[in-house]
Amino acid sequence: MSGRIARFIRTLMVCSLLAFTVWACFACVEGGPINTLLSPIARKTNFVILGLDKSGRRTDSIIAGCLNTENKSVNLLSIPRDTLVTVSADRLDVMKKRYPGIPGDGRMKINSVYTYGGEEYGADFAVKQAEDLLGVKIQYYVTINLSAFRYIVDQIGGVEYDVPFHMKYADPAQDLVIDLPPGLQLLNGEQAEGLVRYRKSDDGSHAEYTDLSRAQTQQAFIKALAGKIISEKNLLENAAALISAWREYTDTNMDPTAIAKYLKHIREFKRYDISSNMLITKEAWINGSDYIIVDAEASGDAIERVFGLVDGELPNSSKGKPIKVLNGGALSGLAARGRVFLINNGFTVSGIGNYESERTAYTRIFVKREGMGGDIQALYPGSKIIVDGEAFDEEVVVVLGLEAE
Repeated sequence: MSGRIARFIRTLMVCSLLAFTVWACFACVEGGPINTLLSPIARKTNFVILGLDKSGRRTDSIIAGCLNTENKSVNLLSIPRDTLVTVSADRLDVMKKRYPGIPGDGRMKINSVYTYGGEEYGADFAVKQAEDLLGVKIQYYVTINLSAFRYIVDQIGGVEYDVPFHMKYADPAQDLVIDLPPGLQLLNGEQAEGLVRYRKSDDGSHAEYTDLSRAQTQQAFIKALAGKIISEKNLLENAAALISAWREYTDTNMDPTAIAKYLKHIREFKRYDISSNMLITKEAWINGSDYIIVDAEASGDAIERVFGLVDGELPNSSKGKPIKVLNGGALSGLAARGRVFLINNGFTVSGIGNYESERTAYTRIFVKREGMGGDIQALYPGSKIIVDGEAFDEEVVVVLGLEAE
């Protein structure tokens, strides 16, 4: 995905959360006392931010995250836009009605899911695909047009920030010109965008400015931006700009009452810790196109670090992961039947074949890491889960036993 966009989408998240809250308060206060809007919210709230390109038809960036009100943290996880995913059969059927030329096996880049879902289903399908990829339940999503960033900073009169050194960089292809002198200054929208998008200098100086440095700059700017917007003096003064930005540039599945419940925590946001995380991936060339392949096993720690326990379970859903089905019985066509059975239950099957090793009466579910496969096991009474990182290249392999015949 566009690295520059991914690096400053975190700031857009703050703007959207603030806009959620202000808009909700003004929309709902007529229905009752403000105290009714501040009822307790979940300790953890999982969300996805879909950053749309200028056309509004593609997701240039996808950020999943978890807002934790108990330990006052926001943990973010970037999903590369070129990530290879396999769309479930039900969603693929809807897409094919709009775009008959979609690959029949449902394999595509994750940023195409929003496009093929169209205006009616795009956001919902993109969220479900993120759920399948990460194995977590997403409560809320927000789509953000990237023009919102400059607009909000300009509308609140700029943000004061201490630029660490002369940031100078130009990229005509990206319509990007950054030229920020060092020192404390009031940044307008264009300058603030340059600050958070800055990667390197034209002359090769400041090579010590690493990815970690950029993350620290972005987090510091987020806090400065949030601090100005949510101060007691400025909250009402900035409400009109936030509401305008919210209505013009964003969309969400949160209703006003739900949004308003987050007011208390948004007002405390300047004290929250913000962490950025990345999936472990590798590049692959498939059918003439570049893809990003997520290493689910290696990414397990990052996913758990961001989302932790979800409803008492680790994020290990098998839905959305390509599953291979092997015939470990004696009846011809068993794997093909198993494929249809799993697809009808919402799983994605990448291929079928014959199991060449030991036959057993029970079905075996080979998985890469502990905790996976439970949702498949529930469909096959008496089946067993085998954790073996070396048995197969695939992350999940179902070897149907004699009893499945």
